[in-house]
Amino acid sequence: MGKLDVRIVGCRNLSNTETFGVSDPYVVVSCEGKKYRTTTKKQTLNPEWNEKFTFMLADEASARLEMEVWDANVMVDSPMGRYAVALDGLVRGVVSDKWYMLQGAKTGEIRVRIMAVDFGRAPEEAPSPVCSAPSAPPMVQHPVSG
Repeated sequence: MGKLDVRIVGCRNLSNTETFGVSDPYVVVSCEGKKYRTTTKKQTLNPEWNEKFTFMLADEASARLEMEVWDANVMVDSPMGRYAVALDGLVRGVVSDKWYMLQGAKTGEIRVRIMAVDFGRAPEEAPSPVCSAPSAPPMVQHPVSG
């Protein structure tokens, strides 16, 4: 079983689904039948959560991470958009930090940080220099606080 860490960072430019007032968004994130829900952010179209969830995957090669953004209402919650990510291309131990355009929405994006803790492709080792030509400056990676 593979361990997957998911951090729902936030959304931006969500479409307002309210007739009066502003939406109260939350995210339902699911993978292989396990579901988690973020807290609800009141009256915002640019919510920030920075909430972390962990999934244990039985089949990393075919697993998909599904995210649904909802507007919390008194009677029935309204969908605000969704996105699904295939997990087969992840690199073990490396955080993928991306914005995804929501599907089923007029506007809106969701930012998610995903890390395959103990599965995925092995990180490539730095290639040894072949010639003495100057190389590009090294990439700086920032640790994800947990």
